[in-house]
Amino acid sequence: MFNRLGYPYYLLTLLGFWKLAASVAILIPRFGLLKEWAYAGCIFLFTGAAFSHFSVGGGEITNGIWGIFGSLLFVSSRALRPPSRRIAREPKS
Repeated sequence: MFNRLGYPYYLLTLLGFWKLAASVAILIPRFGLLKEWAYAGCIFLFTGAAFSHFSVGGGEITNGIWGIFGSLLFVSSRALRPPSRRIAREPKS
């Protein structure tokens, strides 16, 4: 699939490492800011994958739908976090 999308194979190792690191960051307790960055990175990753599949077209469109589904899972996971586990926003002045 990576060949059809036109990406170099070394990118698989890099993406795999960052997916693993994001999974660990999301699962460990505390470290709210790190979790926010991990959620953002995963959403960028999955929307980028969906866009790549949609751009190629053909049979890759169904794979792009999985990227959108993954993005929605991360957005809903982040949105459903309890308030006690969210980062406090700074008041607007």
